[in-house]
Amino acid sequence: MKPRIMIVEDEIIVAESIRMNLERYGYQVTALVDTGESAIAEAEKNPPDLIIMDIGLSGTLDGVETSEIIKNRFHVPIIYLTAFTDDNTISRVSITEPSGYIMKPFHERELLSAVEIALYKDKSERERRTLNKALRNSEERYRTLVETAREGVWVVDTHANTVYVNSKMAEMLGYAPHEMNGKPLFDFMDDAGRLVARKKLKQRKKGITEQHDICFLNKDGTPLWTIVNTNALYDGQGNFVAAFAMITDITDRKRMEDELRTSREQLRSLAVHLEQVREEERKSISREIHDELGQALTCMKMDISDLGMEYISGEADKASMSQKTEELLLFIDKTIDSVRRISAELRPSILDDLGLVAAIQWLASDFEERSGICCIVDIIDEPVVPGDIATALFRILQESLTNVVRHSGASHMSIALYLEGDCLILSIHDNGRGMKEGLFHMGTSLGFLGMRERLIPFGGEVTVAGSEGEGTTVIVKVPV
Repeated sequence: MKPRIMIVEDEIIVAESIRMNLERYGYQVTALVDTGESAIAEAEKNPPDLIIMDIGLSGTLDGVETSEIIKNRFHVPIIYLTAFTDDNTISRVSITEPSGYIMKPFHERELLSAVEIALYKDKSERERRTLNKALRNSEERYRTLVETAREGVWVVDTHANTVYVNSKMAEMLGYAPHEMNGKPLFDFMDDAGRLVARKKLKQRKKGITEQHDICFLNKDGTPLWTIVNTNALYDGQGNFVAAFAMITDITDRKRMEDELRTSREQLRSLAVHLEQVREEERKSISREIHDELGQALTCMKMDISDLGMEYISGEADKASMSQKTEELLLFIDKTIDSVRRISAELRPSILDDLGLVAAIQWLASDFEERSGICCIVDIIDEPVVPGDIATALFRILQESLTNVVRHSGASHMSIALYLEGDCLILSIHDNGRGMKEGLFHMGTSLGFLGMRERLIPFGGEVTVAGSEGEGTTVIVKVPV
């Protein structure tokens, strides 16, 4: 498309000469005007690509004043046409930043050179402005993207000093961005993290891009576990200048992984513990069956055999047989008691027949008789408790009483059962030696871990409180 040029000249002969020269070389002259006012009106109606402007125009506006208005409103490049070269004129003209000058009288080549240079400069300036605008828009979009990203962004130089962090990264660590800028990356890590970070920075300098986990330290000293995606940045000569990282907070995931790993270890330990307890119970039952029931049955068999032999031989003495029969019946009664005791230790029938309250009272009485430790039972409420919950509470009480005998050195203990809102509370307290601070922990004590596992299906919980010399209290809470 031909460049479009407007000529503003009040000498018609000069104006026509310029027009003919321009059209001869393929330019399109859109208008010939002789006043500043006409030039402004024509530019508003049909803006040209270039204006050749005489400085000394007739009318109220001279060429310089007209040029200022046109450049401000239409941003059209202007070449001044003048016969004046005094300092005042040159000073006024330079303020308007013209695209060229043509001195009267001029040669055709001077006119064409000035026009071509002005159009080239204008084209270059327009392209520069377009590129700058695109660059500013791109930078703004990038900055907006980085500042509003849900991940942290961190840039460090070759010495690991912080060049840039976005607001999210600073927020993740509890700082403001200006508190982090300029500081070494290593200031935000512990010793182990620094070792990892130094190794990774060496890999960045080699151009290695990777994803890895690393732990930072928050401003308050708490750990911040992250996934870091890193890239190396280079200058135009291919030299490493910085490392760029996108950082995602995975602290909650790490905590869940640690909790899951701990839970698995606890469950493995609990399984081993339960198997050991089961084996001990089997041994105990086996001994009692062998020692008590086996011996009792052997004795009864011998007594019955003796009675049979006396009866068959006809030598039986009525009084003697009567006495042996009574002794045998007493022995059978003791054997029945042993069977009942062994059965009760496995699972008391009173728990199924009469419920949790009666089972607690029976267990406390049996415990007091066996251990010699005074045991007070306080049943404040007698709710109807489902069988599986009753079994769990009964087994927890059994475990607690066993712990009292083995570890507490107590002389007195109390058991309370009551309702608190929609929860059933079982409280077990002893006046024993208690626990040294830090000695007990719910995660590592297998007995209490077993209690907790019993309550999980019912949404219950167990807590332990106590201090050295003050005894121990176990509180079991379960929704009913």
